[in-house]
Amino acid sequence: MTHSRTSGDDFVVVASKGGADQDPDWFKNLQADPGAGVQVGTRRFTARARVASSTEREALWPQMARIFPLYDEYAQKTDRVIPIVLLTPQD
Repeated sequence: MTHSRTSGDDFVVVASKGGADQDPDWFKNLQADPGAGVQVGTRRFTARARVASSTEREALWPQMARIFPLYDEYAQKTDRVIPIVLLTPQD
């Protein structure tokens, strides 16, 4: 999917699509059905997805941009606010 990190028990992913003007299809799928199967390394689990609030996004964006600096460039390429998604394990 994309680069990820954790925030508490949640996994954090960025719906950047390289700075395209439309959200990535995987993000649209999670909006339609927030249940997701996730694999991180050898760990597999079911998660519930939600879009980070503006306050959460404000704190998480710099952390994600440190992991993958191109996120800041992607944000400059588009007028959309690039969503950050939190995946909460359900097991």
